[in-house]
Order: sequence, then structure tokens, then C-alpha cells
Amino acid sequence: MELSRISIADIVVPDVRVTAIYDDEAIEKMRGTCRALGIQGTVILVKVGDKYEVADGKNRIDRALEMGETTIEAAVTEGSPKDTLLVNLALTKSHGKSRVSDMVQVIKELADVHGMGPDDIRDATGLSREYIEKIMKISGASQSVLEAIDQEIIGVGHAYELSRLPSTIQQDEVVARHQVWRFTVRELKEQVDMVLKEMEFIQNAPVQVPLREDPPPRVVKCDGCLTITEPRDLRSVLICPSCYTDIWRAAQARKLEAAKSEDDTGGG
Repeated sequence: MELSRISIADIVVPDVRVTAIYDDEAIEKMRGTCRALGIQGTVILVKVGDKYEVADGKNRIDRALEMGETTIEAAVTEGSPKDTLLVNLALTKSHGKSRVSDMVQVIKELADVHGMGPDDIRDATGLSREYIEKIMKISGASQSVLEAIDQEIIGVGHAYELSRLPSTIQQDEVVARHQVWRFTVRELKEQVDMVLKEMEFIQNAPVQVPLREDPPPRVVKCDGCLTITEPRDLRSVLICPSCYTDIWRAAQARKLEAAKSEDDTGGG
């Protein structure tokens, strides 16, 4: 890297990057130091084409602009947007606090856009492979999970366990419960393991096909003699209500005669 005086107008801030977070008190102290001693620390830029991308030092550039400066001293190296991301990620722990959601976006960009795997990112940044893999997994978590990390309601370990749940609704529900119960990472892991095991059991359970039972035979009675008759033996006859009544009465009379005759025979 070479130290150069760079025009601030030629410096651009990438949309995806990790930016150190300072509270109002810390920013005011930084302003006072800059007014008294000038900009302290070296801004690191990556020259991409005819522009300079900020890899580290955005807050110092902001202070310089507030003081009316038009140039700033910076360590410059030539590279690509990928190099800017890698330098930014490697230095993220050296200046103030930062949002984990920013790291999620940077690592996701390196993986999805630049095709870098966990080992590639580890070798270029010094971050542990385990941490990088967790961040990669968290990149698929719900917005509620990412917000909870930035608000320090949960840590990276909690977020990783939550991201194992396949549904964002499930993740959101557990985040809400965590704000009441404050689960440890181990307790959260046990809960997620239990949910995943139950979901796997349900998914792999054999489908129970109910045995088909034939419906019971339909029972009908003849309107004339009132005896049980197979439906297929019934006949539809077009008659008026008056004739139907006469036929029904005649059938009833025959039925009574048959019963009387049976009684007489039995008595003889």
C-alpha cells in the first residue's frame, strides 16, 4: 500500500460493508480530537478504476468533511470490489462496535457474487472458519433475527441456532419468546433440535390409508305391502295420488287376508 493524499470527491462508500458504530458521545469525542490534532489513523482505500472505495475509515472521512477538508491521507492499494470487501471484513474488529447484520451482508456478497467459500474468506481475513460458516447460515435468517442481533438481544450463537429452523415464522416466534425467557445458546439448541426431530418424524411417518369399507346394503320397503325389497326389484309407476291410495289400500287388504288365513290354518 502507498500513502497518498486523495481527493474526498473521488472516494466512494460501497453499499455493502461493515461500518463501525459509535454512540453520540464517542462521535463528539472524535470531533474534538480531530479539531485539536487533525485526522488520526490511516484511511484505507482500494483503487477500483478511477474511484477509491473505502475499505476502512468511513467515520474519519465523515469528520474530515465536517471540518471542510477536501483531501485526506490514505493508504491505497489497487484491486477490485472483492478486495474492498475482504479488507473491510478483516479490519472490522479493530475499530469500535459493528453490526453483525453488516457482516452477514458482506460475507453473503463474497459468497454469492464473488464465489468465495469459507476457507477462502478465512485465509483472506483471519476470521475463523466456524464463525464464517455461522454467519453464512445466519444470512438466511428472518429479518427479526437480524434485528435482534444488532440490538444485542441475541448473539451470533443464538442467531445460528434460530437460522436452523426452516420457517421464518418459527424463527420470529422463538425470538419473541427469548425476550421473555432469555434462553442460553445451549437451551436454544436443545429446543431447535427437538423441533427439527419432530418435524422429521412427521415427514417420514408412513401414510395411514384407511381401509375402505363397503357401505351396508340399502334397506327399502315396498309402499304397498311394506315388505323389505331389493332396490333393483322396485318399479316406478306413473300414477296419480288417488290411484296410489287405492292400490295401497288393496295391498293392505291382501296382507290382512293372508294373515287371517294363516291364523285359521294354524288354528285348525
